[in-house]
Amino acid sequence: MASGSYSTEFGGGLWRGHGDYMRDKNDKIKAQLDQRYAGDMKSNIFQGVIARIDGHTELNDFEIKRLITQHGGQMEQYDVRMFPSEKRVTHLVADNLAMGNQRWRHYRDKPTSKFVVVKSSWVAESVAAGRRLREADFKPDILHHQGQGSLKGFLQLPKAQPQPQPPPVVKDNPPGGAAGGGVEEDGSARIEIDDDAAPPVPPPPAAAAAAGAGAGAGAGAAGASRAVKPRPSRGRLDATDPGFVDNFFKSSRLHFIGTFRNRVKAKYTFDAFVPVPPPSQLSLLSMSTARRTILYLHVDFDAFFTSVALRRHPEFRNEPVAIAHGSARPNSSSEISSCNYIARQRGVTKGSFMSSALEKCPELKVLPYYFDDFESTSEVLFEHLMQLSRRIQPLSCDEAVVQLVGDDECADVQQKAKQLRDSVHSKTECWVSIGIGDSPLIARVAASYAKPDKGSSGVVLVEPKQSKDFMATVPLKAIPGIGPVMLEKLQSLGCNTCEDVRRQRTETDLVTTLGKVMGSRVWAAAHGIDNRQIGSTEASGAGTGAQKSISVAVNWGVRLSTDTDLDKFLASIAADASKRLEERGFLTQAVTFKLMQRHPEAPVEPPKFLGHGMCNELTKRHVLPESTASAHRIQMALRTIWDDEFAKKCPIHEIRGLTAMLGKLKRKTSPAPAPAPAPAPAPAAARGGGGGRGPPMLTDLQEGFLRNTRRKVNMQQGSKGAHIGGPRDVESIDLAAEEDAECAPAVPPSAFSPRVSVAAGATAGGSGGAACAQPSVPPARRYHHLVDVYVKQGSSALRFQTAAEEAIMGCETLDDIRRDMPYDDDVWRAVLSLAKRLGRS
Repeated sequence: MASGSYSTEFGGGLWRGHGDYMRDKNDKIKAQLDQRYAGDMKSNIFQGVIARIDGHTELNDFEIKRLITQHGGQMEQYDVRMFPSEKRVTHLVADNLAMGNQRWRHYRDKPTSKFVVVKSSWVAESVAAGRRLREADFKPDILHHQGQGSLKGFLQLPKAQPQPQPPPVVKDNPPGGAAGGGVEEDGSARIEIDDDAAPPVPPPPAAAAAAGAGAGAGAGAAGASRAVKPRPSRGRLDATDPGFVDNFFKSSRLHFIGTFRNRVKAKYTFDAFVPVPPPSQLSLLSMSTARRTILYLHVDFDAFFTSVALRRHPEFRNEPVAIAHGSARPNSSSEISSCNYIARQRGVTKGSFMSSALEKCPELKVLPYYFDDFESTSEVLFEHLMQLSRRIQPLSCDEAVVQLVGDDECADVQQKAKQLRDSVHSKTECWVSIGIGDSPLIARVAASYAKPDKGSSGVVLVEPKQSKDFMATVPLKAIPGIGPVMLEKLQSLGCNTCEDVRRQRTETDLVTTLGKVMGSRVWAAAHGIDNRQIGSTEASGAGTGAQKSISVAVNWGVRLSTDTDLDKFLASIAADASKRLEERGFLTQAVTFKLMQRHPEAPVEPPKFLGHGMCNELTKRHVLPESTASAHRIQMALRTIWDDEFAKKCPIHEIRGLTAMLGKLKRKTSPAPAPAPAPAPAPAAARGGGGGRGPPMLTDLQEGFLRNTRRKVNMQQGSKGAHIGGPRDVESIDLAAEEDAECAPAVPPSAFSPRVSVAAGATAGGSGGAACAQPSVPPARRYHHLVDVYVKQGSSALRFQTAAEEAIMGCETLDDIRRDMPYDDDVWRAVLSLAKRLGRS
């Protein structure tokens, strides 16, 4: 039993917090194991081993615990990271690990010496051998596939070059990294690097040698830099600069992509896709639709950004060209966001660093972003698609899926696609690739085969009867939803193509390995079946009911030093989030704060200039008392999470990125009819309670609240997220009630707004009580009333504290508080009394 616990027996129930409870529970389980096997010790081969089961094991848990305990080892039931003072686990036992968990991927790529991971057979075979066998021989198989299908293997560069970090817990987002055309889900947007303001960095040895050896071979990189007139630099900006968030979102490619769908839905009215049920579910009413031809067109621009930019620089059409922030300097850490097919043939890839691209292709021409041109070109595409069908699902600014329902033969649809392609090119000078199939999956894969580097004419048709044969040779990595981690799992089963899945595995195998949803989806895709009902929520204008959240993510340039820096940064994030809510007509009631903290093993400055590098991610959600679009309330929610959760875990200078995700969205409703005008407030001298002094203004309330109340109440409540009702909460509220009672006589009735002035006068013994619809509450009982209200609602003490803070800090005077408070009169009077008391402190 842990020392200092309030419990003398494990059923006592009085612990100081969750940590005490878990410590006692862990000790209880270890004591039970020791007691059960104390008289049956057989050897000491596991002496010094502290093991914990952390994944699926072939040997059952009971047997593992018995063998380790009987042979001199110890078992930990729970993650001892919750108990920093305890001995650390030395061995984690698991036969199969969930590689979707970032800590296992990090362990695979960069093993730690703090513990080892072994299969359960290590325990059994060590006991059988009578000695402790070598752990490295019992490493789970999935940890041996280092680099196979992973980003680390894909992005590995020669050591002499600046290169991306090894696969970290969280990595810098490569441009266009989102699946399905680089769309940022849920309206989020991220900042990209522009390292024109980067300080001079000595070139890497390889680059310096190449420059020296090839000085006479043409001013490769230098020629590329001079080929295009450099853009004016925005200066040396980071997160502490005013306007940082706004300026960089304006120049962010991913922000442009992430918000494009909202703009296009606001401009056009799309129809929902006709659902296509599986054959076994066809009804008599749906048979007529099933007999009609339903085909999908996947339309995608070829090297979109590069093609559009080349309209301004036709002299480079036959040259390798890339799009990036910054200029073509050998020491640049800018990332290539797009490149033409000539550059791809020279080894340049999207997402690679500029220094690496120039080494592979010294004559590379780098062009800037032309966002207005991108917008106008995208509009041309969607105008043409609307003439073809109104059943459109925009995927990005350069990509869309179209559903055609009719009696046309496949050949007729193919001809329409060719006409569409020619028409778009005549208007934009840019080519599109079009795939046609009887499902969105088939159409998407067909579009990839229609690309210029595949030697296609630009349109690939897969007739319905050919779908299964077409998918046979398709690599599994081409199926939507299969990323590096899932691909590794499939490769461990010996599957690289859809045909491998058909021949070697059953659906049960895939469900066991990938889970029910993805296992069934991959199995169906391998057989040419796509049962996803896409486009069903994309109907009628600006994303009706489809959007679940709005995010603002800044993961570049974040270097903060002081609490003031953090406040300014949070204010900028909140202002941008509020603007997005207003533009889309939403209110939010949930704010999720995601913080990127520099990993302890990561360098202070990563290779990417002002990038976030390898990070740990902290996440916390805060529910607001009511829906809002207020920047102030969003900022206060973020600040509350920082103060209560993150400040004790992450020093400010360790912050490398921040995301504010707004959830529980709802549409704004039409404003209610304005109520009858209230009587004019009393003059300032009358409201001030004597001496002509008016009520305290925002500055006094804000300073008093932050200085005296917030930290005190949080400390008194102990566990800040606990529901009201525990002994510590009651003690805290009783204390607040006493303070309120002492200060209440100092609150003159004239300080209240007219409606409350009557109630307050009645409380003080004055007349006019009949004029108020709701009876007043004596000062000493106001906080107890709050307890009753919030306990019935299942709310927490922290929720009320935050609600009161938002109400007080969002208003300039006490009259403003009364007018804007969303609570009933009793709750409001308690909040107003608190505000009055704080203003006088």
